[in-house]
Amino acid sequence: MDILKQMQSTIYELINGTNVMSILAIVFSVGIAIWVYNRGRQVLTYQNLIALSWDKDYLEARKVFIKIRDNDKEELIELAKSIQSSEDMTAVRSILNWYEIVAQGIESKILDEKMVKDYYKTTLITDYKKMMPFIEETRRLYANDSFYIKFQALAKKWNNNKTP
Repeated sequence: MDILKQMQSTIYELINGTNVMSILAIVFSVGIAIWVYNRGRQVLTYQNLIALSWDKDYLEARKVFIKIRDNDKEELIELAKSIQSSEDMTAVRSILNWYEIVAQGIESKILDEKMVKDYYKTTLITDYKKMMPFIEETRRLYANDSFYIKFQALAKKWNNNKTP
């Protein structure tokens, strides 16, 4: 019973007079902190998307990736099986690794999912679907189902139209 009286007393004190302004100041401060955090995440996402659109190495890798991505399933499986490093393999892994990093950034709330989704949704889902034979073969060869797992989860989420 003492705890209940103490809680009632504390609530009364918070509501009564001088503490109301303190509570409002705290609530306002928390609201501002949340807004600043979200805005900072959006700025970081925007800066990364813009920088990437001008990055020559990324653009070159993307061109090679698209040519390979559009091959048939058997050719993608054979590429996954090839043990030699090549420009093609480097481009494919670079783009898939980039998707994995983006998915990790979104999952960790470092990148703004809505902004990335608005910019990349169709491309990401298309790349995922077309590269699945390569991804599955890579997982099989290395006996590691975690390769590109975050990329896969993000593509499936967006493909199912789950909004951020």
